[in-house]
Amino acid sequence: MYLFVDVKTDGLTTWPYVVQALQPLREKEWLSRVNGTSVIKGPITVVGTGNSFLQIHYLPEGNTPLSMLVNNDTRDYFFDAPLGKLNSTFTSYLSPIASGDYEVLVGWSGKSPVNDTILEIIATQVQEAHAAGIMTRYWDTPLAPIFARNAVWSALLSQGSDLLNGDDLAAAAAF
Repeated sequence: MYLFVDVKTDGLTTWPYVVQALQPLREKEWLSRVNGTSVIKGPITVVGTGNSFLQIHYLPEGNTPLSMLVNNDTRDYFFDAPLGKLNSTFTSYLSPIASGDYEVLVGWSGKSPVNDTILEIIATQVQEAHAAGIMTRYWDTPLAPIFARNAVWSALLSQGSDLLNGDDLAAAAAF
């Protein structure tokens, strides 16, 4: 299970409280963690998020504070990398998942037939992440009409995106 912690306040102030709140899961050894040399998978992987694109480009210590993760080789939480803006900082050791705003990164509504350009945009972003050992997740995909949502989900999965982000959990599970 991936537990996304979507930090909406100042990360340097908030993140220590998030880490403290994980203690019951930590005590039961349920959390994926890094031990200085490798990632040890647990049943729950905590991923700090909260508009990482904005953070990396404009607010260096806002949201989930990258500095508290990148220099910490023994931790049980990870960073949601910015899909479409990956660089050598982002490895699977730091970021098991890269996420991005579907509307910004792709923009196809799903109401018209998908074309090769759209598929290539998605494939390029997914391949870039996968080359770094990082899974992908697009958020803010269309909710309605249902045929458009399903068309977008189909296009994302056909190009190898790893996780569906959806508000309708029953529909996503059935899909």
